Amino acid sequence: MPYIDAERREIHVKIAFWGAALAGKTTNLKFIHERTRPELRSPLQVCPSQSQDGTQYLRFDFVMLALGEIRGFRPRFHLCACPGAQWEEGARRDVLHGADVVVFVADSQAARADANLEMMENLRAHLAARPDEVPLTLQCNKRDLPAALPVDELKAMLGLDDVPTFEASAVQGAGVFETLKSSVKQAVMRLRALSDSNRGQHEEPDGA
Repeated sequence: MPYIDAERREIHVKIAFWGAALAGKTTNLKFIHERTRPELRSPLQVCPSQSQDGTQYLRFDFVMLALGEIRGFRPRFHLCACPGAQWEEGARRDVLHGADVVVFVADSQAARADANLEMMENLRAHLAARPDEVPLTLQCNKRDLPAALPVDELKAMLGLDDVPTFEASAVQGAGVFETLKSSVKQAVMRLRALSDSNRGQHEEPDGA
């Protein structure tokens, strides 16, 4: 769920990048960080996992001026992902904890099909314990490689036929910001829906 900082008039929204080891999660974060104006983002941080199992994850936050405000609050987005092969259970929980949107980064190489499936099953297991529905965006990464599976085959394999999908080559930056914009749009739509729902619950019914 989003965190509201009433003093600063900000809504904090978390976007988690999820996927198999070396699928391109960290590459996405680093590219976005490098291409975002310094005054609009925080430093890229390496954070220790709360599980104290020695794993770490990356995070930074940024604002998008073009979005304006939502109910008088400015959204601030927190992006996070586990680097490389550091994908133990403790880091998984930290990355997904409180996530408002998940970007599943699929490695398009045929040889990584089983790894993609394993992480999708793991993601579904984590999200099943949450009472709210978390929007997903699919990024089919490494489209520049010759052994890349067709996008439709990847979507069907992962059971993600109905989610926003983007082809990407994160090392080149292709498709990275398109993926981010989709996840930001999903987050904003979710914020507005939650805001409308909460406002409706506090309104007195007609005739009261």
